[in-house]
Amino acid sequence: MQDETALEPLTRQKIFISEPFLSPVGNLILSVTAPVFDDNKRYLGFVGGAIYLQDDNILNQILDKHHHNESSYIYVVDKNRHIIFHKNVERIGEKVSENRIVDTVLSGVSGSMIAKNSLGLEMIAGYAPAQLTNWGIVSQSHKSVTLEKVYGTITDVLLSTLPLMVLTLLIIILLAMKIAETLASLAQALKEEGLDSKIDPRKITAWYFEADYLKKHSFLVMKE
Repeated sequence: MQDETALEPLTRQKIFISEPFLSPVGNLILSVTAPVFDDNKRYLGFVGGAIYLQDDNILNQILDKHHHNESSYIYVVDKNRHIIFHKNVERIGEKVSENRIVDTVLSGVSGSMIAKNSLGLEMIAGYAPAQLTNWGIVSQSHKSVTLEKVYGTITDVLLSTLPLMVLTLLIIILLAMKIAETLASLAQALKEEGLDSKIDPRKITAWYFEADYLKKHSFLVMKE
């Protein structure tokens, strides 16, 4: 560990997370320290640990539990734009240069956007800053793959609901025909009033309020 990195917790006297650095044996690690105080709040020193970024660590245990597939992944960058977690271990420690998603999340903003990643691929990304560590956490997926899945889901929903939609439409058509048939019979009875009509309004089945009202009115008119 570099001297300034080792002295940082002593001067800060608060929780400190270092930048990624190479250990003497070539491991890429993060140093995490927390201050220790006595009952009188006098600073006694600090306790520390290391996260081996390219090995199985706490970040893997937390972030690998999230659902993702080959087209989507989660990565974490520190405040200096270094990748400290990525499904591609070879990219851990890499410094991200031009990336609009990283720019936004490290500015303290959470949200989502469609943008090109560092490799020039168009991605749909959701991101959020980790306030305590000043890290940026990004979950992203290839735009084309995501949209393909969305369209597939919409198609599946339409196909699964199509029989119900057809059945509902048929019921509506049958009800409309039944309503129209009753009204047509009543209208014909009124039209043929006094012309020896063969339609007796009393024999017309009026099964809803409007038709029943017209039926009674037709009967009264024909009696007069």
